Amino acid sequence: TDPTHAGHTFTGWYLGEAKFDFATPITGDITLKAKWKLRGDADCNGTVSAADAAAILRHLVQLQYLTPQGLINALVTDTTGSTTVSAADAAKILRWLVELVKDL
Repeated sequence: TDPTHAGHTFTGWYLGEAKFDFATPITGDITLKAKWKLRGDADCNGTVSAADAAAILRHLVQLQYLTPQGLINALVTDTTGSTTVSAADAAKILRWLVELVKDL
């Protein structure tokens, strides 16, 4: 079972900067670290704010383009792995900021 961390999505176990392949034989001590993406952080600055909702809306009308990681972070209404953001994602971020919803 993947670990959980409120407001984040688990992206995998890493050995250094490389995603760990569990088929790799282990011949000594290793330290794996969990990596996470911050749900809602469309501009990838490490926080979730109204600027993220604005970035999503600007992306939708092609005034700004989100990075591939920004697209992943922006998906707060879909957990299927899709990279299609929508105004619903921006709206959910804004509802979360004013505490109308508890989780992103």
